Amino acid sequence: MKWVTFQRIEDAHFHVMPLDDLRGHFPHDDCWCCPSEDEETPNVMVHHAMDAREAFESGERLPS
Repeated sequence: MKWVTFQRIEDAHFHVMPLDDLRGHFPHDDCWCCPSEDEETPNVMVHHAMDAREAFESGERLPS
């Protein structure tokens, strides 16, 4: 599963967004997925995938 990093010219934050998610994302803090600031890098906003890919990538959930 792929992710993309995006920064708008007028925004100080980088947005890490999932590609080909079940619903499209917007590189903005008020995206529907309620992105959160990365704990290690404060100027990075991490968007949350609707398809729950984070759980598969962390090993918390296994493919059925």
